[in-house]
Amino acid sequence: MFFSPSTAAAKALCLKKDVVFRLLVLMTALLGWMTGTGVATVVALDNLYDTWALHQKSHISIYLPSASDPQEVNRLMDRLKTEGGAREVERLDGPALQELLGAEVGDVTGLPLPVVLDVTVRDGVHDHALLEKVVTQKFPTAEVDDARDMLTSVAKAVRFAQAVGIVLALVLFAVMALLVALTVTAGLRHQRSTLDVLQYIGSTDIFLSRLVVGQVLARSLIGWVIAAVLATFSIVLVSILWPRLTDVMDLSVLLAAAGAPLVLPGVALFAAAAATRLVLKNSTS
Repeated sequence: MFFSPSTAAAKALCLKKDVVFRLLVLMTALLGWMTGTGVATVVALDNLYDTWALHQKSHISIYLPSASDPQEVNRLMDRLKTEGGAREVERLDGPALQELLGAEVGDVTGLPLPVVLDVTVRDGVHDHALLEKVVTQKFPTAEVDDARDMLTSVAKAVRFAQAVGIVLALVLFAVMALLVALTVTAGLRHQRSTLDVLQYIGSTDIFLSRLVVGQVLARSLIGWVIAAVLATFSIVLVSILWPRLTDVMDLSVLLAAAGAPLVLPGVALFAAAAATRLVLKNSTS
């Protein structure tokens, strides 16, 4: 088997004797927790944007002059349903209109308010040119707000945040590789005499490398389990504290929180193998 060296050799070259190596589980758990929560946040952010963007794309606000003829407005509402691809058209008034305009321009008390139509387009309708044509035919000065510019700006911000999260994850992987390499190097140098004896009695470099990598992989897997539990717990806790995010924190987010730290044992494996080869090469040169 790949990780089944003899019991005597395993006891002789036991890296747990080194204090730094004992911290490998803790280091993997902490870095894994940071990686898991970071990647899960990236996935959750993507879910949040998709949900918000879908809502924005399906809702259009139409602003008509305040002096618009009510009958003409009603005719426009009917045409939007029959010709403009609208599924629902609602005229905003009272508190809803006050809230909408107040959020954009502040206090609107005493001001002539425009006629605002909230339009929900049919599923599959992405081109709003026909809808805009129907509106401007009736009301040439009307404004149609389909949030395209805002969607573009928010999309850029979301992609930038996701890129930052991915870069941070890569940095954590690099830190993990460096820590493992330093830990293995320090452990093997601390047991220089044991290593020399094993080499003297015929232990090959491949055998010794497998012995070291097996110990590192075992401890890093324990750290991954702890990290997966901590990251998943963190995501669940956030969902409990902010219930509005419950729909965003779906199964994909939980899988990202638990699965992303699994990369660290792989990083640890290759870093340990490289560090061991370097130490063994220097010892025979």
